[in-house]
Amino acid sequence: MKLIWILSIISALIIYAIYLYFVKKSNHELEQWEKSNLNLDDALNSSKSNLNLDNITKSTESYPKTFAGIKASNLPMFIFLWLIVLMVTKLIFIKFY
Repeated sequence: MKLIWILSIISALIIYAIYLYFVKKSNHELEQWEKSNLNLDDALNSSKSNLNLDNITKSTESYPKTFAGIKASNLPMFIFLWLIVLMVTKLIFIKFY
């Protein structure tokens, strides 16, 4: 029984590390997109000779794919995944032992 808990905790830590990696990666992509984004109002209010169409098209690109609104401090997804892993681990051990 201790082995089940040890394996479930190890798998939970692995899932949590993967979760944090993707949250940080998506937050980084979002920051990069916001930095490269030109405010359309500023671009349209500037003189037409200074208007850079590349920046306008860049600002209208699709929003980067992120974990919309998910921050690393929110753990509901982690808890849900951990419970699934715990149940699967228990089922495997009950079936084979």
